[in-house]
Amino acid sequence: MKDISTRLSVQFSLTGLSFCIKSNEEVIDLYAESSDFVTPEETLNRFVHCFKEKELHLKNFDSILLIHQNEWSSFVPKAFFDESHLSDYLQYNIALLPTDYIAYDVIANNDMINVYLPFVNINNYFFDHFGAFQYKHHLTVLIESILNFERNKKSNSAYIHFNEKTFDLIGFTNGKLQFCNQFHFETAEDVLYYLIFCTEQIGFSDDFSLSFLGKTETRQSIIDFIKKYIGKIENLENNFARFTTKNSTPEHFILLNHYA
Repeated sequence: MKDISTRLSVQFSLTGLSFCIKSNEEVIDLYAESSDFVTPEETLNRFVHCFKEKELHLKNFDSILLIHQNEWSSFVPKAFFDESHLSDYLQYNIALLPTDYIAYDVIANNDMINVYLPFVNINNYFFDHFGAFQYKHHLTVLIESILNFERNKKSNSAYIHFNEKTFDLIGFTNGKLQFCNQFHFETAEDVLYYLIFCTEQIGFSDDFSLSFLGKTETRQSIIDFIKKYIGKIENLENNFARFTTKNSTPEHFILLNHYA
């Protein structure tokens, strides 16, 4: 008889909350909501309320992953990374406080380190209530997931992953990460501007394929607009089939794809 493994994955951000429980390869519970949380504490309180309301706090989990979704990150080539200088990698992008705790993820199958600020209060809560757990930045999970598709490619690829108020833009060449950043946007023109500017800066010119991930259903008008200017759009719907359930859409790609 195959052993049953129950795993919990939770994605925290200031614009929403989602969590997934998986038993072996089957999603048995998926919850997601969008909201404007003012502080990480509000996000955590909402999670605790929902978790207890569904009586999930009574379950035992074989593994737990927290996914911290925020803009407080920076990528560093592994060859230049020094663990004793973590603050140096963030100080030009983020107003750091002396008490800030800085973490980092090693990107699997790529020579890159993601240095970031996790939601420390959320980590502390999970340690106190669940014991051992793993945590990663959302861009780490996203990039590692995309690398599964990019590993054998011999071309340029760009990915736009839509969040609630921002989008992640990621570029690959021959299966290697070339670029990753997050941008705020309000219009389709904003997204197109960042896409064209960034792909030109990394030398893609017009020679790249483009794929859309994340909250694509609510961003269809933006996608249609960009299609007028970008010739090669890839449809990843078939690749999403193994990550989605009858209650989910590809917008939960990060949350579900961790278990792929």
